[in-house]
Amino acid sequence: QRIASTISEAAITSIQRVADALDMSVVVDVAERIASAGNVLCFGSGGISSMMAMEMQNRLFRLGLPVLGHVDGQLQRMYAATATKNTVVIAFSVSGFARSIIDAVEVAQQYGASTVAVTAPDSRLAKLSHTVINYQPLEDGNLYKPTSSRFAVLAIVDMIATIVAETRGPKVLEGLRRIKQSVNMYKVEDPRLPLGD
Repeated sequence: QRIASTISEAAITSIQRVADALDMSVVVDVAERIASAGNVLCFGSGGISSMMAMEMQNRLFRLGLPVLGHVDGQLQRMYAATATKNTVVIAFSVSGFARSIIDAVEVAQQYGASTVAVTAPDSRLAKLSHTVINYQPLEDGNLYKPTSSRFAVLAIVDMIATIVAETRGPKVLEGLRRIKQSVNMYKVEDPRLPLGD
């Protein structure tokens, strides 16, 4: 019970802290740009940031957007070099100093891409990117427990994805229906199950 309480309370606190601190006008602006983008590139390096880049890809492809997530530094740079003025790059870095992410953002900007960073304020990545969704982790110092920060960043990803879905509107429904139908062929058909899981 001690472990269950420690993990769940830290997750809830982390999510609530980021929700209270977010400038939602920035989040809405980012989501609206993503919703109308020609393509989206999601970059992350390290534990939390890599996971979030791939989760952002996972959320956006379901909404009919051409999106790719990469956690390999060289591939990030290569894909950044194919960016255009219709590309939105979403860069995740908890520290804001991950070299591969900074390099990829710099390359993408050379070709006119709109860049968004989910990162620490005043970091190098924050100063470089066009738009910043500020995120500053606050850990409890418990080295035995996995970081609760990932729950907070995941909440940001979910907020962006929800606004993108609402912005794109009913046209996302057919794609979601197809995904649900396709996945149901591999397992029991249960409407209570999450879409695509």
